[in-house]
Amino acid sequence: TTSVNALKLFPLLEEWGVGPLPQVIYLDSAHAEGEVFLELSLAWEAIAPGGIIWGDDWILPDHNNEPDASVQRDVLKFAKAYEQELDDTLGKVAEGLRTLGRIRHGLYISYQSFQWFIRKPLNYERTGGSSTIVAEAFEQPDMDCWNSGWTAEICCDTEMHGPNGREDCWDLVYTFARCCPNSKTLESLSITSR
Repeated sequence: TTSVNALKLFPLLEEWGVGPLPQVIYLDSAHAEGEVFLELSLAWEAIAPGGIIWGDDWILPDHNNEPDASVQRDVLKFAKAYEQELDDTLGKVAEGLRTLGRIRHGLYISYQSFQWFIRKPLNYERTGGSSTIVAEAFEQPDMDCWNSGWTAEICCDTEMHGPNGREDCWDLVYTFARCCPNSKTLESLSITSR
């Protein structure tokens, strides 16, 4: 709760003329489902226009060494709920270097550290994530698999590239299972496992 209190305090301090809003906020949240979304929502209100919010643990193993995606799900939910307010130009600077991957509009992941990044536009105007938009984001937190020239036609063709599609399309962030849910291979696997 300490971070929640601090994140609520920043906008008040700026309103009272005590200090400016922060330009950078790093979230190292607990991994309880919903907590990252709460802290990220508060950080969004606290960050100055043009500021960057970032955090770690995009890919984190749990106590059984299985992937714990609670941070990832909450960040995706936030990016979907606030999509119209996010700056989608952050990754264009590093796009050619393949150091940042664009997960969805305004959400980027570092391929070197697996930290996630979002930026508030310099000319930010609040559009407001309505409760309907936030509710929809919680139903289906998805990510964009197709950018930088990659497409489902190129990557998901199991007849041309084998059962896992084109290998050079996939890494720890973008996977065949996540990006090609309607492929023939996945459909046949689900049929045989029933």
